[in-house]
Amino acid sequence: MATNHEMTADEIETLLKVARKLDIKRVKFTGGEPLLRHDIVDIVSRASKYMEDVSITTNGTLLAPLAKKLKAAGLNRINVSLDTVDREKYEEITGEDMLDKVLKGIKEAVAAELNPVKVNIVAILPLKKIMETVKTVWRLGAMPQIIEMVNVENGDGDDISHIESYIASRAIKVRHRHMHRRRIYTLLDDEGNEREIEVVRPIHNSAFCAACTRLRVTS
Repeated sequence: MATNHEMTADEIETLLKVARKLDIKRVKFTGGEPLLRHDIVDIVSRASKYMEDVSITTNGTLLAPLAKKLKAAGLNRINVSLDTVDREKYEEITGEDMLDKVLKGIKEAVAAELNPVKVNIVAILPLKKIMETVKTVWRLGAMPQIIEMVNVENGDGDDISHIESYIASRAIKVRHRHMHRRRIYTLLDDEGNEREIEVVRPIHNSAFCAACTRLRVTS
């Protein structure tokens, strides 16, 4: 390992070679913040040589200038974390006034065809505010995911059944993902277009881990 205890691009590539021999075909780079790495484009390029699906989860603040480069390097899709489109609330949550950078990053990711561009919305605000964020995400051409907040100290989560019930009552279609038994709802936006929204409930979903085949590696 490198002296700073962060895996080098060479070490990550070695790991991916071994993973492929074990018939692992997908990799997701998460954080911290993976886009802080100066060599993230190179890492994605290396990963794409071995993996059939390469994805990243990011806070989006550094995404705009990198979206096309990541796509060209072999990135298939991306998740962006965005809990609110209220500027003051965003700064209160993150400590930074970077909402415009995140929105631009999402827009550039959609333009680069990093499909699907999914936006992770942790349900920490009232339903009305959550739906405002959902509608903004739809307008940007991305897919919102509403995620149950988990307390890292005791593993409890805030039940979002009422949010899912609201969405379900307005859905015109619903389909299920095998992974996590998650539901993807199709709703109509304000212009009458069909839009999808996914609900992720890691705590209040007894089948959440039932079909999981993931292996997490700390770099």
